[in-house]
Amino acid sequence: MITILLYTIGENVTREQIMSVFPRHKAWVDQFVDEQKIMGIGTFADPLKDGAMGLFPNMELAEEFVARDPFVKEGIVTKVKLKEWAGQFFTSIVR
Repeated sequence: MITILLYTIGENVTREQIMSVFPRHKAWVDQFVDEQKIMGIGTFADPLKDGAMGLFPNMELAEEFVARDPFVKEGIVTKVKLKEWAGQFFTSIVR
């Protein structure tokens, strides 16, 4: 079952702090992409307020990602929520 990862940025975390950790986080994301362990990831419009989300093929990969993500390990992300999703994907999008 697809797992949705929801990140909440710490209340007092600044954009400067995020950007100082971002290269290590990006390298971790890139490794997951290269190994085809992640389906998608990104921030909401205002990441400081709304956080970010990721899509993983299963709970195990989502948990592996969180356990070693520099954003979590270095205190940028202070709340993590993992939810299994029984959604569907469609081949075309109506705009």
